[in-house]
Amino acid sequence: PVPSYQSQQRSHGDPYLKNQTERPHNDERQDRLEQKAKEELRARNKKLNNPQSVIDLENEPAYLRRKVELDDVPHSSEITVSRWTITGDEEPEIRKDNPYLHDNVD
Repeated sequence: PVPSYQSQQRSHGDPYLKNQTERPHNDERQDRLEQKAKEELRARNKKLNNPQSVIDLENEPAYLRRKVELDDVPHSSEITVSRWTITGDEEPEIRKDNPYLHDNVD
């Protein structure tokens, strides 16, 4: 005899269950991505088993290990604000300091 929970037939189909006969189109792509992830994990684990590799990893910044490319940004000490001002005499003048900043705190 078939159990009662298996004998129920749904005419509309259950949207939450995968159809076992139908495979998605990107299955091969998914398999390749999984294989690549497994290989990266194996390589990472192999590095962690060697004490010298652990020391090398600690000395290398995380963004380099993860292959993150950073944009070149100017150093914080470099002035990025224009130092030119236009006055009524139409002669450009370079100011030595910012007139909006002062030592007196409100």
